Amino acid sequence: VPYKDYWWIYGPLMPYYYSVFFKLFGVDIASILFGQFLLNLAAGIFFFSILSLFTSSIVAYTATLWFWIFKSNFFFTYNHAAGIVCLLAASYYILDYFRNKNLISLYIALLASFTLSLIKINFGVTSLVVLIPFTYIADRFNKMPVTRGKKYFYLASLAGMPLAVLSVYWSFLNTLPLYAIRQCLPYLPSDHPRNATFLTTAWTWWKTIAFNINLNWPNRLFAALLILCIFQTLINLYKNGINSTHKKEVLFAILLLLSSYFWNMHEYFVSGVLYRTFWAQPFSILLVFLFIGLAVKNLPKKLEILLILGLLIVIFDKFNAETKHVRYLRDRNQNLGIDRARIVAMNSNAWKTTVARATAFLKANLSPEESFLALPYEPLYYYLTDKKSPTRQLIFLEYINIVEEQERQIIAEIESNRTNWAVISNRSVLPGGGMGIFGQTYCPLLAQYLREHFEPVAEFGNWTGSPGWAWNHGVKILKRK
Repeated sequence: VPYKDYWWIYGPLMPYYYSVFFKLFGVDIASILFGQFLLNLAAGIFFFSILSLFTSSIVAYTATLWFWIFKSNFFFTYNHAAGIVCLLAASYYILDYFRNKNLISLYIALLASFTLSLIKINFGVTSLVVLIPFTYIADRFNKMPVTRGKKYFYLASLAGMPLAVLSVYWSFLNTLPLYAIRQCLPYLPSDHPRNATFLTTAWTWWKTIAFNINLNWPNRLFAALLILCIFQTLINLYKNGINSTHKKEVLFAILLLLSSYFWNMHEYFVSGVLYRTFWAQPFSILLVFLFIGLAVKNLPKKLEILLILGLLIVIFDKFNAETKHVRYLRDRNQNLGIDRARIVAMNSNAWKTTVARATAFLKANLSPEESFLALPYEPLYYYLTDKKSPTRQLIFLEYINIVEEQERQIIAEIESNRTNWAVISNRSVLPGGGMGIFGQTYCPLLAQYLREHFEPVAEFGNWTGSPGWAWNHGVKILKRK
């Protein structure tokens, strides 16, 4: 059970989603990848559906291919893929409500926001922050009165959904101490390894965009094309090149996508961590192709076909490059070759060797009923060895803010589970960035306990280079004295 049985910082929904694929296809990373593939497929369907409201089908289809090929993946978790589906679904049904005035569409958008709250609660909140005002804006655009049904919708949005979300989280968290709840819902500045001001991150993001535009001539060409399409669309809107009904829909869509882009950048704006911009990326791609699709409507058909062909060439060139890269990795035998993880990985051979040797050592030396403690953050070894953690706490870094009471509880769990082995990686000696030094800047009691009761029996990998998530990896195996 998430939170209760193991530390978990996302919503409670996705472990249950992926467990279905474990049940159907076995406990293997390939099962997870198939579940993620279905989510990416659903995201593409909603992406296509949004654009097809405003552009030709061929533009919407080309844009969807672009979205699938160029969008950035959350490389560190499979949780967020479903969040993108919910964000796009909510946007589609808000736009559908604006066009068809169907109240059911608003409730489906509300359901998408509720589901998103169970995937990552802060993004469910921001989805609701977009949904409620844009429902009001849609009614003002269309001069629709606030009916009894609409009042019920606002009541469901402002009170019903928040209460439902809180009740779900409370059912999972109510038995946990306050420090554990805070670790699972890390929304205070001190709960994060990196914090930044809005102005700093906004300026950094602008410089990143400028850098990418000037990176090469294809990027500059595409930026020039986008600027021309934006100007063309604005001119069409101003000079009534778009009929009045469709003009309202276009303006509403632009405002909605811009607002969604901004709100889904909130994690980046407070942290400056680049991968947190991935939440907003679908909306930037939607905006790009919305402007392209609207601009080409007034072009001669031959020019439109020429532009689409050019975009398709770029898409298939990228696809071909990715395919060649995967083939190259396969030829270099980049398959991990470990049970449950027979996948092609981009990690270095040194990383693979360290993980394989440490896993093999643990499998060879631990009896079937024995487990081990992995720290400061190496739950991969639990998975590869098919062992359960002796404690619910899976991460022991400085910014997690483990208190003395929790340390004593962890030690008690290690003793009660008769744990005689420990795995400690070189990430335990990584000063700065909120990571800390095990035993000095965090967990002094646990470090003292391990020193007194355990001793090193094996060492693998690189203990001289600066450790990272997937490079310069080194581990030591400790055994109870």
